[in-house]
Amino acid sequence: MSSRTRHHNFLVRLLQVLALAAALFPAAAAAEPAGQSSLELRRVKHVIDGDGRVWLSIQLANHGNKPVTVTGIAPTRFGPWSDVGKAVEPNANLKTLMKIAKDEPTSVWFSTSEGLCVFQLPAKN
Repeated sequence: MSSRTRHHNFLVRLLQVLALAAALFPAAAAAEPAGQSSLELRRVKHVIDGDGRVWLSIQLANHGNKPVTVTGIAPTRFGPWSDVGKAVEPNANLKTLMKIAKDEPTSVWFSTSEGLCVFQLPAKN
């Protein structure tokens, strides 16, 4: 095999790896700081259901001029993701729950029609 063929094969494989990485991690490019989104984190509180499971009750406000659809919520970009599937009208609030699996989350991620949004959670008292 000539060096030109090897170089071509290397470039093809490199492009394949980059395309795969872009497909697997599109969230890194789409994640925005909360200040650039129409959504604002309003309230976070812990609730316990009848089975003793701990949840975060989260309230978001839409300060934009168009509805924002919230499709999912997760403690990290990599999940576990829970479906939300609700639209937040302009100047309205959305309340949703996120189950706390093991460790206390330090942030909450939302998949929305505006892209991914991440909010840092206040320290638990």
